Amino acid sequence: MPGSVKKQNHQNELSGNKAGIVLAGILLTCFAIYWQSLKNDFVSLDDSEYVLNNSLIHQFNFKNLFTTYWMGNYHPFVMLLYSAIYSFAKESPFAYHFICLLIHLINTSVVLFLIIELTGVFEIAVIVSLFFGIHPMHVESVAWVSELKDLMYAAFFMFSLLCYMKYAKQPAFKKYFLLSLFFFLCSLFSKGMGASLSVVIILVDFYFKRKFTTKTILEKIPFLILSVVFGIIAIKAQQSTGAIPDLSYTGFERMLIAAYGFINYIILLVVPYQLSAYYLYPFIAGESISAVYYFNVFLMVALTVLAIFSIRKTRLVIFAVGFFIATIILVLQLIPVGSAVMADRYSYIPSIGLFLLVATALNYLYRSYKFKLVGIALFIAMAVGYSYVAYKRTLVWKNSLALYNDMLSAGEVPIAYGNRGLIYQNEGDLEKAESDFNKAIALSPNYKEAFTNRGNLNLALKKYDKALNDFNRVIQLEQTNAKAYYNRGVLYYTTGDYDKASADFFETIKIDPNIAEAHINIANIYAVNSKFNDALAEYSNAISLNPSLAIAYNNRALVYIKLNRIGEACNDFKQAAALGDKNAENSMREVCK
Repeated sequence: MPGSVKKQNHQNELSGNKAGIVLAGILLTCFAIYWQSLKNDFVSLDDSEYVLNNSLIHQFNFKNLFTTYWMGNYHPFVMLLYSAIYSFAKESPFAYHFICLLIHLINTSVVLFLIIELTGVFEIAVIVSLFFGIHPMHVESVAWVSELKDLMYAAFFMFSLLCYMKYAKQPAFKKYFLLSLFFFLCSLFSKGMGASLSVVIILVDFYFKRKFTTKTILEKIPFLILSVVFGIIAIKAQQSTGAIPDLSYTGFERMLIAAYGFINYIILLVVPYQLSAYYLYPFIAGESISAVYYFNVFLMVALTVLAIFSIRKTRLVIFAVGFFIATIILVLQLIPVGSAVMADRYSYIPSIGLFLLVATALNYLYRSYKFKLVGIALFIAMAVGYSYVAYKRTLVWKNSLALYNDMLSAGEVPIAYGNRGLIYQNEGDLEKAESDFNKAIALSPNYKEAFTNRGNLNLALKKYDKALNDFNRVIQLEQTNAKAYYNRGVLYYTTGDYDKASADFFETIKIDPNIAEAHINIANIYAVNSKFNDALAEYSNAISLNPSLAIAYNNRALVYIKLNRIGEACNDFKQAAALGDKNAENSMREVCK
């Protein structure tokens, strides 16, 4: 008996060593693919809002992090991590990319143990973990700083699922159930997509042949309640920024679009070609629809039916297909979210279900006498192919210009033209900037940001009539667009029409009282009209909103001089000079002797 125990322990030790060596190899492969992402810059696609201009993480306030929507999302745990990184790295992109890569490596490791727990087949787990770690569609989640939320929700999602599997096998261990519920809540606090876990755990019960009793049903209630609550929060967060657009598709057209996305996610996960950071809708609402889109519906239904019939021989297929459907259905645009029909990042968790099917098939081929070499060849081809494409995709996220050029290489994407035009404008290439803005507007006549950017360009070029037309168009499209009123106010201010400028600046702060620059311009107009006390009040409002605006201190100092309050003027000049205002530094030398 002691010898038997000793032998078993030795086998467990060998098995553990084998798993450790294989996992190390997988992680080293992942790192070799992604290491160059550590040298990538931020990109102007959301990174500015999430890191560079994110007041939530710059001025830490625990309450605000948990009570504020940001960029159409509710994800306080993500904001907490951004805040922690910002506290020591500030605006250094390396730190953010490093954390993203680290979490992806953790997720890749968890996938290995998740599939071992599920199937008990080490070889299948290795293939799923490797494909998860190196797949090109996951580059977007790892190399894009703004997608930290994707990595975080996935990490907690998988920890929760792993704990639930352990509980499903041994219900006596209640701690695993509680841990599963805890990690599920953490996942929801990272991204609303975590809600799909409440369906996945039902699939786990089915796979492990747990009986559906009153007890097993009651176990699901906390998960379902949390899913509903955070689902409602996610919808409200999206609505708060207009991220749920009205693209005028009928319910039937949306079904065709969902089938299109479903089939194309599968195709791209198996054969990742022509990947993009932006996928256009396949057809325009109301236009004639190609027969291929109806065929997608047939394929989707056929695959589902085949999975159901497979239950006669195995429960693995229906679990894998069910996992894929449960985790992808929320982003198939049945409820429109954003303006793209698909996104690589949405495949991050769902890919596990598909890779489980692929790995099972490859393992079957490998273990069969006739097709062993076929299985080996397919595995090598997929592993090498995925690694190569993923390595190339990390370069796409090197900087903003590389990203938008890649988008445009895959199709005529309005947002790519609009954002690339802004890059050209900042670089001083105004001709290219205007060309890109024009293309963006031609492709999307209601593209507010492109009209805004072109209006600012025309304003800089002193094409005032054209700039006015662009700003008016934005206001026509969205009457509560504070930025549009502000921009038009700047135009009127520049051309000396102070009454109209003042009206637009007041409308700006009526819509959004936190735009400090609008307060400054109102103060400037008060100063021009010798309303000095009113001017002081508005400059003070601007400073309270943004204490780092040197121009507010400098201009307030000039008003103090008008009122012969030299001491206060000197204090403001000193503050402005400390913030880098050279004019204030010169004024301080002249006035504050």
